Amino acid sequence: MTVVSSAWAQPWQVTEVFGPSQNGLVETKSIDFDLDGDLDVLAISLNDGNIRLYENDGDLNFKQTIISREARGAIGLHVAHLNGDQYPDFAVVSAAAGIAGVFYNQNGEQFQLQIVANRLKAPIDVVTTDINRDGLNDLVVASFQGNSIDAYIQQNGGLFVHQQLLDGIVNPRELFVVDLNNDGWNDILAASSGDNSIWWLKSNQDETFAATKLAKDENEPLSVTACQLDGQRGLDVVYSSSGNNAVYALLQEPEPEKFERIVIGQNFARSRQVGCADINNDNLMDIALTSTGDGILRELRQVDNFEFSEITVSNVNDGIVSLELVDFDGDKRLEILTEAFFEKKPLIFLNQLDGYEPLEVFNAFPDGAYGVDVGDFNADGILDVTSVSLRDNAVRWYEKTPQGFTSHLVSDNVEGARGVVAVDLDQNGSVDLLSSGAFDDTFRWHRNDGNGNFEEIVIFDNANNAAGLTATDVNGDKVLDVVTTSTLDDTVRWFSRQGESFTEHIIDTEADGAFAVESVDIDGDQDQDLLVANFIGNSIVLYENDGAAQFTKRIISENKTKPFSIAWGDMDGDGDLDVISSASSDNAVWWHEQQANLTFTDHLISDSIDKPQGLVVQKQGRSVINIFISAGVSNAIFRAGVGENAQITVTQILENVRGAIDLAVYDNNEGQLVAASSLDDAVRLLVPPAPLDLIFRNGFD
Repeated sequence: MTVVSSAWAQPWQVTEVFGPSQNGLVETKSIDFDLDGDLDVLAISLNDGNIRLYENDGDLNFKQTIISREARGAIGLHVAHLNGDQYPDFAVVSAAAGIAGVFYNQNGEQFQLQIVANRLKAPIDVVTTDINRDGLNDLVVASFQGNSIDAYIQQNGGLFVHQQLLDGIVNPRELFVVDLNNDGWNDILAASSGDNSIWWLKSNQDETFAATKLAKDENEPLSVTACQLDGQRGLDVVYSSSGNNAVYALLQEPEPEKFERIVIGQNFARSRQVGCADINNDNLMDIALTSTGDGILRELRQVDNFEFSEITVSNVNDGIVSLELVDFDGDKRLEILTEAFFEKKPLIFLNQLDGYEPLEVFNAFPDGAYGVDVGDFNADGILDVTSVSLRDNAVRWYEKTPQGFTSHLVSDNVEGARGVVAVDLDQNGSVDLLSSGAFDDTFRWHRNDGNGNFEEIVIFDNANNAAGLTATDVNGDKVLDVVTTSTLDDTVRWFSRQGESFTEHIIDTEADGAFAVESVDIDGDQDQDLLVANFIGNSIVLYENDGAAQFTKRIISENKTKPFSIAWGDMDGDGDLDVISSASSDNAVWWHEQQANLTFTDHLISDSIDKPQGLVVQKQGRSVINIFISAGVSNAIFRAGVGENAQITVTQILENVRGAIDLAVYDNNEGQLVAASSLDDAVRLLVPPAPLDLIFRNGFD
């Protein structure tokens, strides 16, 4: 046997069944992208590179669309009309990639990216304005490490010409466009934390600007905006000082370009983003503020002549950073659009007369997705998907429809939901679910009424760290039983079923860290044997069934560090069933070839997959065609194609699957997979560019 590594030539088609969450969510903006009169939400995230659109149905119900998966490091976002049509576009900067780009809205249906600038030094914010008043909006970019503010002047035909506006600024953080001196030309305000200053780039009424420091020694200002605070004089400047935990204002004097500095408020731990508007429609300008040190979102409501009353909008400390003030529901009171960085979801705080009501724009993701399986749960003849998720304690099933997948909650009280199996346990024609709860030590049967509605029945609630489970006829009575493993009590059990009741039978109490379990008639004697991976004991074990549920323990393989998953099938075409396992701490995947007398010989498939975990096989009959492996540290999914004479070709088929952990075969004939990933909270359907068995047989590997 030889092992060959190669690259996957054609991309797999990925469908988001549920999720993913938005990892590193840093900024949200409102946009009516399809001109239906309802404000939608755009969101960017620093870590996962996703730009998402949440489409509003008019009743503040939002549907997610991923516009781009390639904007890793995205940190600045601005909505504007950039190509002269009626549809709003948007600009994004990526600090990690050093790129500024524009996404053009194509008739409210999709977006097309144009790279405006690259090789920038940590661009951190972007705004748009018609700098030279030629009718075309231009881009202005602040580069944090480049210590500069640069303009990209749009030309006819969509080209952009670079022009530096300021190179004496140190670590600019935020930009704001405003005609501060009311001369008909837009100026630019900038907050810079490196030189502790608020800058005014005053338009020279051409394509150049005169830079002035409106405030200095302000101790890390991070955000700046402008509004008419007193309702009488010119526009005033409002900004945060993170180092001083304060918000200040520069009130514009009657004398041109003179400002008076006042304190709006203090004791706002690490004050961050500020917004200024008449939030409650009382003709007085108010201020909204995020502060990252105490995790509080506040409204500073002006009651009279620069006196402000503090209103706590949210104090759950879930990483609120940016904000936008906008009327989402048309009641002339402004809502606060923001995001929860740690909870990984956009939020709207609806402005009520007596306070704010939080609305999650989108929370449809399995938090800590850990296990997946497939089955037809509503008996419509179409395969659906199920998942369990560790952090939200949930079991779900996803109904496959022509439009995609619709999520249905089965249970949200499986604490530490880890394992899930789809099986018609009571053999009444409806596919049920089995689940394991690692934190509540419980195995459950979720009995299906045939229409996708589930009743919960506890099988066992004293398994210390409930882990693996499967269903099989252990004792040959033609009734499906349940086999389980539990990691911290080192126990393998089986449960005989009598209606809704289960009787415990101990198989082994010395299975050190018993984790994964599979059932198979490994020796061809017409009864179901068991395969178990002992995560702590570093072994793969066979429990040979004598047909009367009495088991002989046989070691298949030892010294496989932290085995996570097991599978079975005929690898070499000799008619014997072999065993495949992943050893996560060895970065290895193994084939354990069955020899005479239930002995096994180890063959290394790969030792270069970083932390392989989930493992599933595609078969033709009993013969293994492909082995699929999920790797949580390398955030990828691999395929090991099994060829003639057991030659194996290992290829990476998908990357950027954060915390890839479990796999299930969705369509065996086509080689389609379902994958769960715990760090980006996603369940995905993976479809190859062509049926994998045909690819392999015709030698196009």
